Amino acid sequence: MIKNCLIDLESHKKHKILGALTATEDIRCKNEIAEGLYSKKAINNSIDSYKEKRFIARNTINETGITKNTKIRNAIESFGVLLKQGMNVKIDSIDVTGIVKNGNISLIGDGIYSSATIEIATDKPVFGNTLTINIDDKEYSFTIEESDFDIKGHRQSIWGRPETARLYEPYALKQDYAFKNMMAKDIVLSVAVGFDIDWQIDDWFIDIYKKDKAYPMDIIKEIAEAGGGVVRCLPDRKIHIVYPYAENNTADIDLILNLQIEKQIKRFDGVKVIFGDDDGTIATSDKTILKPYEWATVKVYSKVPYTIQTNADAYYKARSGVVERITEKVKCTNGKGEISKPVLKVIDSGGLKVYGKTVLCEGCDVVSVVYETVYDEWKLTKYKESVAIFCSIETQNSVTLTNGQGNNIKEVKNSIANSNTARKIAIKELAKVIGLQKIRVTTPYDNDFCSADRIKTEFGDGYVTKNIITFASNPLKILNKMEAVIWRRP
Repeated sequence: MIKNCLIDLESHKKHKILGALTATEDIRCKNEIAEGLYSKKAINNSIDSYKEKRFIARNTINETGITKNTKIRNAIESFGVLLKQGMNVKIDSIDVTGIVKNGNISLIGDGIYSSATIEIATDKPVFGNTLTINIDDKEYSFTIEESDFDIKGHRQSIWGRPETARLYEPYALKQDYAFKNMMAKDIVLSVAVGFDIDWQIDDWFIDIYKKDKAYPMDIIKEIAEAGGGVVRCLPDRKIHIVYPYAENNTADIDLILNLQIEKQIKRFDGVKVIFGDDDGTIATSDKTILKPYEWATVKVYSKVPYTIQTNADAYYKARSGVVERITEKVKCTNGKGEISKPVLKVIDSGGLKVYGKTVLCEGCDVVSVVYETVYDEWKLTKYKESVAIFCSIETQNSVTLTNGQGNNIKEVKNSIANSNTARKIAIKELAKVIGLQKIRVTTPYDNDFCSADRIKTEFGDGYVTKNIITFASNPLKILNKMEAVIWRRP
């Protein structure tokens, strides 16, 4: 059994590590889960006689709900909503509001495009090119791409994406692209002709960029990822290129109808982003948690100059240039294997050729290599709270962020990144692999929630990874459903 403990990433004002991220571990957490599995809690609740702004709850049972400083009680029975301007749905100029059974608008989902789906009750199919949904005077427009009419069921389902989908299949053609000595944003502008670009990440210079047989959106997505950002195509004819951990718009959520908290599996101890020739630099620690006035040892294996940052209150270099002899089992794939640390000298490879860290091992699954490497030894400590150890190691060609012992590192290669954008990539990728919590909340519809980058609840603060509007008729029920990665707990 292992402890299912929440990760609490505090403000970077105190520590520089990760730019905006520093990690501590909540010692109060006492949930245990079987090794290799994750713990998932789903908590439902409802509201009764609750009035705030333009929301009214109807046909509910018991006095239930989640508001600030209240406990979770029973499940929702049904929920109605009153809006200032109401809701209107059109297919081209045909008003179908009165026959809409249900639907959803996925503003931020699994892919880069937002989308909308509606189901209408009708004896005859309704044809059109554009689906327009107006909720409380906020308009969402989609190009209809699929329509399915069920004759026996007297219903029709309609699905569409924003007009920016024309930059991808099945509308756009694949082409060969080549750019030289251009800023990243200018490359995006050159392939997204006719669309507005909402560029919210740092711009940088790219000397050479080539990609064959690609859609325009492939180029936009690859450039955004090289800058540590993501692409979001919302129903506003704009292509938004943003950091996934932006804090432009925060939704402070008081009323929660449904709550799910999910602990993710920790898959890696860190991320290494390589944007030049791999110099083999890596860092390991003898401890995962740094306790007050307890010294941890971090070894930085590197043959090139580097800089180090940690979330320790105090740290210093205890030893420099220590030579270590290692016998390592190297796993071979497609005739090659990679030694985990930089190689000073190969002592014994069993007759196999070794180039840098690469072992040529055709016909073998695992080979044994004896070699010498070199490391610097650093000592770290904290004065107050216990924390999960974080280290940032930067060289001329790579950025490595480690969480814990650093024995299992995910490598990401990106040839068009630089040192600044590599940090952004590392932060984004680290959030995916170190087992942070996810929180999923369902709330009464609010226009302000639809543009949220971040949510704040009494159960934790997080950066939005999914944002969906759902609606149903009889009575009219409109909800915001959001998913976020939890960085901070209250």
